[in-house]
Amino acid sequence: MITIEDVKKILEESKRKKIPVNRCSMCNYLCGYIIESLEAEIVSYDSGCDCTRYQGYLLSSLQDIANWHNMQSSEEGKLLILETLRGNV
Repeated sequence: MITIEDVKKILEESKRKKIPVNRCSMCNYLCGYIIESLEAEIVSYDSGCDCTRYQGYLLSSLQDIANWHNMQSSEEGKLLILETLRGNV
């Protein structure tokens, strides 16, 4: 299980500003988290394309990123998310 502080530390080290989560199944747009300020913990989720009614940026948080990792049932899924946060995927 990771915490907000774990996520913050990983993102500080990787200097990653966009964290890909998935692609739109209709247009292949890369959706994901946008780190606007680690210090202020300002995070948005970019659903990006116009294929869904949830277009644009939605307010999110570092806790949401930690929850995304923690809700994975397989260790493989958790490792993949950690590698994504580190910028290796």
